[in-house]
Amino acid sequence: MKRILAVVAAAMLCLSAASWAAAQEPEKGSGDQKGKSASAGKTVQGTIVKVDNDQKMLVIRDDSGTSTTVYWDSATQMGSSDLKEGQTVSVATTERNGKTFATSIQASAKKPY
Repeated sequence: MKRILAVVAAAMLCLSAASWAAAQEPEKGSGDQKGKSASAGKTVQGTIVKVDNDQKMLVIRDDSGTSTTVYWDSATQMGSSDLKEGQTVSVATTERNGKTFATSIQASAKKPY
């Protein structure tokens, strides 16, 4: 009888330790983005073809002619707050809620035409 009691106690200890450990692990993909889905991004380099400061959005065309719409927010590190069409930029991005957001924007001088 003592042996059965010892086995049951050991099993309960193992189960409680496992449930405690599972409760301590954060959910995969949750990170610091509570309620938001985020994924690792890429760097987009090209020329600004459109800037909309009201929507905090810009369109960048790369050397292959592909256009990418990028949004920014208060967390975006801005190398220059004065973004203009024709400037070349390098933008580090991340995907959130189906949109491409800039984590940093570095702009150079406007291209001469």
